Amino acid sequence: MTRILDGKTVSEHLIADLKKRRAAIQHPMRLGIVLVGENPASLAYVEQKQKVGRSIGIRVDVFQYSTTTSTRALRRAVGTVCRKPHMCGVIVQLPLPQHVNTQSVLNAILPHLDVDVLSATSLGRMYTGTLPILPPTIASINALLEHYAIPTAGKTIAIVGYGRLVGKPATLFFAQKKATVLVIQSNTKDAPSLIQTADIIITGTGKPGTIQKEMIKKGATLLDAGFSYHNNTTTGDIHKDAYQNASFYSPVPGGIGALTVAYLFDNMLTLYAHSHPKTQ
Repeated sequence: MTRILDGKTVSEHLIADLKKRRAAIQHPMRLGIVLVGENPASLAYVEQKQKVGRSIGIRVDVFQYSTTTSTRALRRAVGTVCRKPHMCGVIVQLPLPQHVNTQSVLNAILPHLDVDVLSATSLGRMYTGTLPILPPTIASINALLEHYAIPTAGKTIAIVGYGRLVGKPATLFFAQKKATVLVIQSNTKDAPSLIQTADIIITGTGKPGTIQKEMIKKGATLLDAGFSYHNNTTTGDIHKDAYQNASFYSPVPGGIGALTVAYLFDNMLTLYAHSHPKTQ
């Protein structure tokens, strides 16, 4: 029988814990979001973050800039946001316009505020095992696997897409978990056949229908971290027909995305605790 990996329910438990942790901190807390342009998917994610922030008791401020803003100007803007009073976390909402050097802008986030784990400094610490947090999407995937007691050691995991939010950190994380990791990119030869060998499939391409039913072996676990927004509808990477072959699947919406926002604030409170050990 196919079971749903219910990220919404798991996130509700996490948010209840976050409220308790936030209540124990007797200081104002702000999350700053640097937003460039008005990408519908980005706006939808920003709204989710604002909603969860309100429920926890953390102020979420959006700093919006034109799509013509240069890399240098965005780096200055990120630095300014990082230094605003009571700022405890800063994110740059992706994607950025093509003319912008995305990694350069992300590197302007101060490490103790980097709740998305996207600056070079934070990534280096994650790769060396010295960072107390995980990227929110990876933390969410791991939480679902643990909650539903799905083992990864010794399993074959196909990671479809090699982007900075899902594919790259997932590859490292699950290799460290002693899984056999297959990285599927746009130029991978015979990709459907490789995907069909996987016990667990993790996708993050943002392209609807990337994974079709015939690519899924019977009993596989499907973790859809893709996110696209068309005609006021949120869509993942995995075609719904593919669920029939799965033992577990995460829906979109209601799966990984619901949990990712909660882990963003979990990271924020964890980093705050590490940088303010005597104020808890």
